[in-house]
Amino acid sequence: MNNSNVVRQLSVNDNFDFLLSLINQTAKRFNPDPKFLGIGMTISELKDSYFSSESNKEGYVVEKDGKVIAVMGVTLSGVTSNGYIEFGVAEGHEEVLKDLVEKCSSIVNQKGGKKLFIFAFSKFGQIRNREITLWEQLGFNSEEFSNIIISLDVRDWNVPDDFHNENIYPATDMELSDIRQILIDDGEDVIAELVSKQFVTKSPDQIVLTLMDKGTKELVGIAYYRVVIANKGSDNEFFDASGFGLHFRPRYHLDKSEKERLLHASLLSMKQLGIYHVYSRITLKNFEVFSMLIREGFDDPGIDQNCTVLLFKTV
Repeated sequence: MNNSNVVRQLSVNDNFDFLLSLINQTAKRFNPDPKFLGIGMTISELKDSYFSSESNKEGYVVEKDGKVIAVMGVTLSGVTSNGYIEFGVAEGHEEVLKDLVEKCSSIVNQKGGKKLFIFAFSKFGQIRNREITLWEQLGFNSEEFSNIIISLDVRDWNVPDDFHNENIYPATDMELSDIRQILIDDGEDVIAELVSKQFVTKSPDQIVLTLMDKGTKELVGIAYYRVVIANKGSDNEFFDASGFGLHFRPRYHLDKSEKERLLHASLLSMKQLGIYHVYSRITLKNFEVFSMLIREGFDDPGIDQNCTVLLFKTV
């Protein structure tokens, strides 16, 4: 590193207005969506994410001649102790990210984690861009498939005439830890992380449906979402469903019609709860699930621009 550059730990006295601006400027630089406005976090929220009593996040900055030119934070997973990073860097100084990655890798290693993750922006179907290349130059490997966020207006959806709910049950007795473990056992660590953030403790706003095998009565599929209040406190308050996902256990070979039944049961449950919209973040690894959702009317006007690729570095 250049002798005039100094790497130090983030301080509560740092200028978080400037740091948020740096993070957002960097995100806009790499995001292919011209309408992207930033990470959707306030200055106080960014600061609290590092220094609140519940924080599981550490951060570092790089100073050049006394001025901050880069920041990187690592959030440790409560499930795997792996780390997820956020960053901001002044254009033309990307080389200093190497030292910040080393700092964050060391934190993950000390806590017993094995991997450091970063979500890079991408267009739909895109396999190369300059942000992906940047992280690969820093020792990261790209996952094979990108992630997308899509939504459906449930009010416009109607249950098929031939729908039946045989062997589909509410997971009233299933612990959240059991769901996470099933996902981990099936190699879906990232989805397990998302579920862990979405479903912190068991509560009535968490909906989990299970599809059981007719013969063996074993669990072969899970659907899950969380009910949230949109526009809370306003005259236009209504229910939405967030974090919707479908998972089918790969060891079982299900007919597409059976998978669709679990999807239809999930959407019917939302309809019965009076939910307006449902949002789902899925990986294109499970293309059959993606195509099922699209056939049911899931969409997003900016889907071609709003994708992410997960990259990881073993520490």
